[in-house]
Order: sequence, then C-alpha cells, then structure tokens
Amino acid sequence: MSLSNKLYIENINHKYKDGRYILDDISFSIKEGETVTILGPSGIGKTTLFNIIAGIIVPSSGKIFIDDKDYTGKTGVVSYMPQKDLLLPYRTSYENISLPLEIKAEKKEIIKDKILKYSDEFEITNLLNKYPSKLSGGEKKRVELLRTYMMSGSLMLLDEPFSALDYITRHKMYKWFNKIKSELKLTCLIITHDIDEALILSDKIYILNQKPANIVKEFKIENKDILSLEVIEIKKQILEILK
Repeated sequence: MSLSNKLYIENINHKYKDGRYILDDISFSIKEGETVTILGPSGIGKTTLFNIIAGIIVPSSGKIFIDDKDYTGKTGVVSYMPQKDLLLPYRTSYENISLPLEIKAEKKEIIKDKILKYSDEFEITNLLNKYPSKLSGGEKKRVELLRTYMMSGSLMLLDEPFSALDYITRHKMYKWFNKIKSELKLTCLIITHDIDEALILSDKIYILNQKPANIVKEFKIENKDILSLEVIEIKKQILEILK
C-alpha cells in the first residue's frame, strides 16, 4: 500500500444473505487529487461497492484504507453524494449546504464563513437564498456538490452525479466540474454507466463486469477530448468489454 494513496480498496468480497456473491476480490487505489471512475452496467454492484467504501455496509471480507488507516465499516469519513436528489425542499440552498456542518455542531459564524468561502467557486452565490424548486438541474447539482464537499472535502464519492441532467447541461457541468476539482485538488471516486462521462471526468477508469462483479480492465485517461482518435479507441475497447 503506497503512502501516496488517498484510498486503497483491499480484496473486497461481498455476498447477499442467501450466500450469493455480488463483489469478487475488488482491489484498487486512488492517489491524492485523482478522479477515478468505476464504470459498469446497471445492477452490477457499483452502488454496493460505494456503500462499503462509505462504511454503510460492512463487506463480507476485505479492507478499506483511507490515508493509510483502516476505516472498514466506519461512516462519516468520506463525502458521499447519492444518485437521488436529496436537497430538502423546505430549506434554502444555504440551509441545505449548511446541514452537514450543523450535524457536526459547528458554530453559525464558522458555517457562514465556510459556505461563503466556496460559494463563488461553485458559482452559487446568487442561489444561496433560493429554494430547490426555484433551481435548474445544473444549479441543483452545484448546490449538492458543495454540500457534499462540506461533509469532509478530502474524498468525494459521487454516484451517477450528472445522470438526471439533459445532454447540453450535462456537458456544461462536465467542464465546470473538471475546473473545480482541479482548483480544489479534489480526490473523487465516481460511479457511472455512461462511457463518455467516465472518459471526460477521469484520470483512471476501472471496468466492473461479470457476476459476481470484479475489475476486468483498467484504463489511464490522459486525453479528455472524446473526439480524439486515442479516446475513441479506448471507448471501442470499453464497449467491447461491456457488450
């Protein structure tokens, strides 16, 4: 296990109560500042793996290391944004973002300072007093992402973060997200079944396939231009694996 690893997944296996395995010997690592995507078909076990990393589920076997410490089965260590929109409709954007800080019992002045510090970078300063019903899809996502960042900030788990958005908004969000994660040096683990999303956002892609699911291939992504011959070739290989 390298000291430069922010997250290290060691030999994770998991089975249902009836004895059927869903995850088979999953191992991989993420370095500080990297964005890694787990790509695979729906129902393969991606969300189960996320819940294990977040400490919500205890794996049947294996370990989860964050900053070289064993956090297997421990919650509250990573920032986790589930696929479903969980903004509370009766709270403003500011109040939604402040929620994880309120849970930590931080003082109101500190909460205000933290939110205002990052609201410009997340391009939501003008949205802080608005309720979710008054926000567009892209605006909601930026609010959700800042709330997620406020949970911990050091490691973000994003489950299908942009899947609910239309094509044009989604690609605008990709550009914005690549900028913000570079500026804040975010370490992110994303799960998706959208190949283009994985290619645009990732430094590395792990392909999860078969049943029980295991990692069948790793791709390093140095070129984020999905129209380049290099990336088109990687996309062809991914499609071949997943077909």
